[in-house]
Amino acid sequence: MPETSLIAHLNKSDESKQRDYNAIIMAFQNIGSGIYTDVASFLKWDDANKVARRMKELRELGKLENTGLKKMTPRNRPAFIHQLCNVPTKTPIQLVDDMIAAATKLPVNGKLF
Repeated sequence: MPETSLIAHLNKSDESKQRDYNAIIMAFQNIGSGIYTDVASFLKWDDANKVARRMKELRELGKLENTGLKKMTPRNRPAFIHQLCNVPTKTPIQLVDDMIAAATKLPVNGKLF
């Protein structure tokens, strides 16, 4: 980890991190699964990298899991799709259905994106 990143990490308060964690978990409860840019978009956060950093920490805390599947970011880079832990693992078709619903704003499982 670069020194500047380490300093920024140490300067972020636990309360601020917890607020970020809660927001990201709430986003996943609504979107089901996605990549960091999906979460940033849902939360209307400008800094998608902030989401990526918190998602890494949530994985380490056992709250999020990597599905092993990838989706392209808006910059045409592959990123792993994540979902909350302790939820039934979705099939690739269900994950694609979630992405289509999010892109078209159609309801999935009674939830409107």
